[in-house]
Amino acid sequence: MTGTDFFASLASGSKANCYVISIAGSVILIDAGLSYKKTKLRLSNLGIDPEMIDAVIITHEHCDHTAGLLTLVKNIDAPVYMTQGSYFAFIRGRGFELRNRITPIAGYGEMAIKENVTADFRSVPHDSADCVALKLRGGNFCLGICTDTAVPPPPEFFAGCSVVALESNYDVHMLAEGSYPEALKHRIRSGCGHMSNESAAKYAAELEKNGCRGIVLCHLSLENNTPEIALKTVKEHCALEVTCAAPDEITFCGSITKSISQNAPERLLVC
Repeated sequence: MTGTDFFASLASGSKANCYVISIAGSVILIDAGLSYKKTKLRLSNLGIDPEMIDAVIITHEHCDHTAGLLTLVKNIDAPVYMTQGSYFAFIRGRGFELRNRITPIAGYGEMAIKENVTADFRSVPHDSADCVALKLRGGNFCLGICTDTAVPPPPEFFAGCSVVALESNYDVHMLAEGSYPEALKHRIRSGCGHMSNESAAKYAAELEKNGCRGIVLCHLSLENNTPEIALKTVKEHCALEVTCAAPDEITFCGSITKSISQNAPERLLVC
């Protein structure tokens, strides 16, 4: 399947997050929250061997995004990128052994990940050292990723993206009426917490105005959300093709090979 532009979620939720993008002939892994065993198995189901990974990008240091990184790095030679803030937080915690294998990113903005692939990083508020949203561009494909924040970048940041993987963590009513302690509820709802379905829906409508064709809803809470509620809420606000990433299995989100500049209406997710 490599050589074709696509996005797939290997896992997305409170327990583990890991995504793979095939773009302009390169394979990029975003986050490494899964065990290496599961990562390897799910990649193989997409026709990808871990040794084919060209780069790994970590959005922030939390365990659900880095738990499998140590073993992954022992089995591949690809460079690993994370922001300086996340890098220092990670190596002070569980990642000291990887201090020489990770390339800390100084500052934000666009940088070359491979000769034909660029990544554009934007800091977003979250209760971590330095979380980022990002945009990957290569050839005729551009993909955005924005999870683990209650305050996404201005929608213009994702202009040109065919697809955006967007957090839709909780339903406001389920969270309010659920069993979580009040302190945890406050943390989730705070400006350094997570996006609700309603916030994701309003943001998706803005992304649509900027030419986005599809949304993958990510990082859904198992306790305070359901795919059905998230999809319904977002679809009420936009005409985009929308799907939900599963918490612990592959969600393959299609081949997207049309030119971004054509903005063709048939360039949709196939999930």
